[in-house]
Amino acid sequence: MRGIEITDNKNGYLTVSLKDILNALANYAKSFSWTIFYLEAVGDLGPNRNMLSLESEIRNSPNGLKIQWDELLELASLMSEVTNTRIEGKSVTNGTPAADSAGLTEPLTRLKILMIDSSVWIVCSTDDEILATIEKRFMETKHTEDCVYDYD
Repeated sequence: MRGIEITDNKNGYLTVSLKDILNALANYAKSFSWTIFYLEAVGDLGPNRNMLSLESEIRNSPNGLKIQWDELLELASLMSEVTNTRIEGKSVTNGTPAADSAGLTEPLTRLKILMIDSSVWIVCSTDDEILATIEKRFMETKHTEDCVYDYD
């Protein structure tokens, strides 16, 4: 899987948020099945949930935390900073993730969103059109083949 690194910054600080990334992907990814595999972030999630409990819930989910697109967008809008994350999406066919359906006739579209040490976003995909959209949307980008980064 190929990817695009995003390093847009001002005065040495990354200026791109998870919400920015998700907004750039919205036309493609609304119907994807989403999973958060890792998250370190800062934000106010409201009175009934805090960031530490969310991070713990994700860590304790053996197959990652499944999340709907709208919930992912809302969560991203509540984060003031993402230090590290790995979020993956898979295309959905008739309400079922394509990887789970028998007799695939369409190729599976996959997306991976990585934040590494608060310094670089990497958006990976099997779809070149998605990567082209990301490349056009942000200022400081470069191609990468390094889309296998996993967290412990």
